[in-house]
Amino acid sequence: MTKSSWTKARLITEAAFKLSGSLRRRRPSVYLERELLSCPRRASAIASERDDDPKRLVRIFEEGGHIDIPTFLNNLEKSGLRSSTDPRLRQVARKLEEVVSERALENADTLVPFDVFWEIIESEIDLVNKALSGNLVIPDFVTFTRQIEICFRKSQNIPDSPAPDRATSQEQSKPVMVDSARLGSWGVSVCSVDGQRLSLGNTRDKFALESCMYPILLALTEDEVGRDVVYRHVGREPSGVHSHDILLNEEGKPHNAMVDMGSIVIASLFRPDLAIPDRFDYLVKRCNDILGEGSLNFDLAWYLKKKERSYKEKSIGHTLRKKNVFPENSPPMDEVLDFYFQIQSLSMTTDEGAVLAATLANGGVCPLSKTSCMSPGSVRDTLSTMHSCGLQDYTGRWAFEIGLPAKSSSTGAILIVVPSLMGICVWGPLLDNCGNSRRGILFAKELTRLFALHEYDTVSNMPQSKMNPRGFMICDTIETQLFKLVFAAERGDVYLIRKYIRGGVNPDHADFDGRTALHLACCGGRLSAVHVLVNEFHAFLNPVDLNDFTPLDEAISGNHNEIRDYLQDRGAKTGTQLKQ
Repeated sequence: MTKSSWTKARLITEAAFKLSGSLRRRRPSVYLERELLSCPRRASAIASERDDDPKRLVRIFEEGGHIDIPTFLNNLEKSGLRSSTDPRLRQVARKLEEVVSERALENADTLVPFDVFWEIIESEIDLVNKALSGNLVIPDFVTFTRQIEICFRKSQNIPDSPAPDRATSQEQSKPVMVDSARLGSWGVSVCSVDGQRLSLGNTRDKFALESCMYPILLALTEDEVGRDVVYRHVGREPSGVHSHDILLNEEGKPHNAMVDMGSIVIASLFRPDLAIPDRFDYLVKRCNDILGEGSLNFDLAWYLKKKERSYKEKSIGHTLRKKNVFPENSPPMDEVLDFYFQIQSLSMTTDEGAVLAATLANGGVCPLSKTSCMSPGSVRDTLSTMHSCGLQDYTGRWAFEIGLPAKSSSTGAILIVVPSLMGICVWGPLLDNCGNSRRGILFAKELTRLFALHEYDTVSNMPQSKMNPRGFMICDTIETQLFKLVFAAERGDVYLIRKYIRGGVNPDHADFDGRTALHLACCGGRLSAVHVLVNEFHAFLNPVDLNDFTPLDEAISGNHNEIRDYLQDRGAKTGTQLKQ
């Protein structure tokens, strides 16, 4: 690679890191780099701009004092943000489209003067900057989307016939009321904690929440009455039996809030001071706050079917009343059950379910509105209960194989929570022996096979063979990766060091100054990077650059004594010693 090529690569990467660095992230967006590669003049200008200039990022789309609006919006979409529907960006996108439409009527192009463009987007510039610089929680959303599509297709290709060995006793005791014509339906929606969205399949079809409402009801009730009151009446252990079975624990309480008995008790604790209509309206309002956009619907047909087939629930209610499980101020049992059926009859799409799950993943803060809808303490308790009790008879295997909080329902929906990253809602009415979505279970297995998302992946070596959605990027050329390896070593980014070396970059290759990654790690005083390069990848200890400096010389000149001692203990030498 020629010196001029290296100079251009360094300029472009430094400009991209400069843009990302103001937002305190270790890696620039590949989309920024691609835009800069298409115009090195922009890279040169940006590299010389002030770090605190909020206009730096959007200027990569500027040509002759104008901004190409479709190109700008397309880059936002690539980051995972839906500018036309995201409540944070909807107004911005609408105004930009109005400006473009006005120019179209004048037979002009889609270029908008920068001053006009800036006036429109300034109010949301922080979010725009995060998206364009790759500082959203999933920086490379395009690659992430491709991998989720693989999981979606693999889980879609199974027969639509019901599970052949589904227990007859279960079917009789808990009838599945899903229309057989919908058994082939399959939808997957994702919402990250930064509001990045993905929808695949039947994501606009409505389905009843059923028991997927239990986690939300638990969290909201704990916020209303307090943790101590909730767990005075409901346990926190897996029951070991099916969700609708009538069984109390040794303390005479329902085992947990994810089974029918426990959820009926939780329903009795939620705002008993309000009449049923007001209580239900209040619950729906709280749920709509969690959604940030859209609203839950009430499925009247489902509600009437639930009431018609309510023998089991009435039996549970009488048992709870007989065992004095309900609180003293509990409404009459018929009223509690009626409210319980109303809760189960709320309906949603997978897109809305993904936002519900993402709000739990975000500690109770809606990722679209940034409104705090549930307290962090109630969310923590809810996620713990989902992890240990959320998938009926399959909960133990789910925790072992998937390792994520989740809740399933008999309508074929599963809410999956990846804490601090994203929420996922899948819907496939075809159920397995345990009453969970067959396609949903297969999707979750594929998801954790590709991504390091299992709770305990972080304490094993398994993530080396899996992708990290928080940090992976689209593959660059080996030449660009080599420069990035050197740059990552200088910054001490051990994740990127491992990524590029395992991707085929030789750790001993040097830049046009003859400096290797080990040179830069020693120069920057990055002891952890030195450990990774030497211990894991056996980097050559004594490469000499054009100034006859070795990595040991860099450590000595920078007064990095720990690195100096570490290298000397392993036989490293200075440039002068090598000449002797």
